[in-house]
Amino acid sequence: MVERAVGLKKVMRRVWAQALPDIPFQPNATWDEIGIDSLKAFEVVLRLEKALGARLPVELFSLESTASDVVRILARRPAQPSPRQGTLAFLVPGLFGASPLLAKLTSAFEGQVAFETVAFPGLGAPARVLGDVGGLAALVVDQIQARQPKGEVRIVGYSTGGLIACEAASRLERSGRRVAALCAIDTPLPSRLENLAPRLMETLLPILAARSAMREHVAAIQALAGGRSSKLDLAQDVESQLFRLYLQLGLLERARRLLIGATDRRDASWTSACRKHLFVRLSFRSALAWRPTPCRAPMLLIAGDQLQMDDGIERWRRAYPQIEVVKVRGAHTKLFEPGVLAHYKPALLGLLDERAPAREAENGLAAGGGQGFGVA
Repeated sequence: MVERAVGLKKVMRRVWAQALPDIPFQPNATWDEIGIDSLKAFEVVLRLEKALGARLPVELFSLESTASDVVRILARRPAQPSPRQGTLAFLVPGLFGASPLLAKLTSAFEGQVAFETVAFPGLGAPARVLGDVGGLAALVVDQIQARQPKGEVRIVGYSTGGLIACEAASRLERSGRRVAALCAIDTPLPSRLENLAPRLMETLLPILAARSAMREHVAAIQALAGGRSSKLDLAQDVESQLFRLYLQLGLLERARRLLIGATDRRDASWTSACRKHLFVRLSFRSALAWRPTPCRAPMLLIAGDQLQMDDGIERWRRAYPQIEVVKVRGAHTKLFEPGVLAHYKPALLGLLDERAPAREAENGLAAGGGQGFGVA
């Protein structure tokens, strides 16, 4: 066990250098203490899975855990290569990428559905790619074709990933592939009317943003003159204000370049927060610009609380008449909690698992009378 722990620590050090090249190896500091978010911690675990050739325990995803904790857990539970079990399905995350939330989903279907998570480019890709559903769908199609050259394809998308999954399914069908199952989990489908708001604000935003930035610049200069701020603080304040200004004006490519250039100078918490803000804007832009494309695949929509408001579900029905809808009670980030997931798991399993009897899916879809679960 000691020898295995030593070997695992060497692997962890190598993975750390790959995933966190700008942060010194700190085996006893929590992910939260070293200033990385859950997405970056999850990337470390994914790299570990690849290095070890095995699926790893979900408890490794906690922000309170350390690299030493990871080594200890793996030493207690020797990682064995795990062959794929269950029907293959491709999981398309939102633009933020894979997260601990999706780890809960894949764990719940272990042995029944083998999820393969597709990867999106990070900040190294230009905003025109990151903010385009079609461009991201093309990357998804390429990954699916590489990982599964033949046979029926099954795709699940979460959040904005649901739109990307739909577009990818349509492209696969046009190329001659059969899509046997398509699911969107709590994915909003914007209407054409929602495109009016950005256009109406085009003339107002530059004025409002410029006024806000001017006030903040004046306050920063006054603080410097009064000795309450250093030149470094002033430079960082200006940099932060400029980033916010780019977001407000919709200059997302400039915001992306500024963030990349500042990464080496700023702490990880600042870059992580800015990355989230940028990806939210990119996701919103891509969703507004996308239009549903024809797809004949059997479809399932899992709708949380927010999606059930207004006409969110009806938009999906108008775009894809064949779609089945499962309503659940839960906020967007709570849909993978065990109590909520249990309500829609039978329906999703019936859609995805080629070994599942048809009646299992029917029973799941008929369970609408249960609390927090139903088909509309």
